[in-house]
Amino acid sequence: MVRLTALGGVLMAAALSAAFPSPSHAATGGLSSIYQQILAQPDNIELNLQYAREAEAAGKPRWALAAYERILLVHPNNAEAKVGQARIRRELTPDRTSFETRFAVAFESNPRLMSPASPSGGEVNGWGRISMTDERHLGDTMWRSYGLLFGTLHGVASELNYGYASFVTGPLIDGAGFTLHPTIGGGVAAFQGQYYFGEALAALGIEGNFNGALQTARLRVGYRSYNSFFPADQGPFVDLTGRLTKPDFIGTGGTLTIAPWVRWSGIEGTGFDIDSDPVEPGRYTEVGGRAEFVQPVTDRVALAANVEVNSRWYATDLDSSFACCRQDFRVAPGAAVIVKNAFSYGNDVRLDYQYVSNTSTDTTHSYNDHIVTLQLINRY
Repeated sequence: MVRLTALGGVLMAAALSAAFPSPSHAATGGLSSIYQQILAQPDNIELNLQYAREAEAAGKPRWALAAYERILLVHPNNAEAKVGQARIRRELTPDRTSFETRFAVAFESNPRLMSPASPSGGEVNGWGRISMTDERHLGDTMWRSYGLLFGTLHGVASELNYGYASFVTGPLIDGAGFTLHPTIGGGVAAFQGQYYFGEALAALGIEGNFNGALQTARLRVGYRSYNSFFPADQGPFVDLTGRLTKPDFIGTGGTLTIAPWVRWSGIEGTGFDIDSDPVEPGRYTEVGGRAEFVQPVTDRVALAANVEVNSRWYATDLDSSFACCRQDFRVAPGAAVIVKNAFSYGNDVRLDYQYVSNTSTDTTHSYNDHIVTLQLINRY
């Protein structure tokens, strides 16, 4: 039996008087008996855990949640209490659906990513992105689903017009301080006014609150089949991505976010660079990441600085060693001004500038690009 410190006993006793149901209102039988024992031994973790288990079994999840939270108040590393707290919070969470929309207009100096840049100069283009997150109970399990619609229209390089839609879903499995989220689903894309590819997707995500922020990682496996009209065939891809956030970075009041990734693609053939689609056709291995620091300057205005870096090593059908073949290195620093709740709550405006430099051992794929983007972001 685990015993808390004297201070823990005082805290537990205070929590008992504030949150435990009184004997006259407790469930009959076992719960009432355990309650009387806890009043005599408020620092007894095993009794509190037993109360929580039986409260759950008796259909009293809020009583069980209060017991788990009292334990964690003075014993924050208790694994059973952490899992129980997460499970009941999930059970008590109402079904909900949220959306985020992003609509943007951009100027791009080299939209075709040519070397040298296209003699016709830059263009104005626009894109839109609608994402959905849905959480609902299916039986005793909470399921989370993601939906995505994306489309881009080019003012000059109309052959690059592109659209994509995907949907993935899976259960949320709570552990001691983390949540697993396995998903399955698929996606479909259109390019140059016709069907581009279809894909099947499966992933395993993990998330948890550490350092005061939600941290995530995801391992994804996919298989794509391209329309025979395009110079790409079919094949698998695998990527591992993460998102690490640090609020109040080194005491500045700003937030640092780092998003690293590793990707392998076994899709035969060549294709096109689609900014919205990080998995491009071709056989390659890629390592990269993006870092952004956002510093509030007023209650509604923030400044951001970011950089994205990635290296890609291509293989050929004749040699998969990567030693003989094309290698690309891309670096893209940028800056942004963000106005929060610009027109209404949950409505942000973001103005970005990004400089892109891609250096390749195949000089026809070395290019520079300047991109200025104005986004309107809504969350509801």
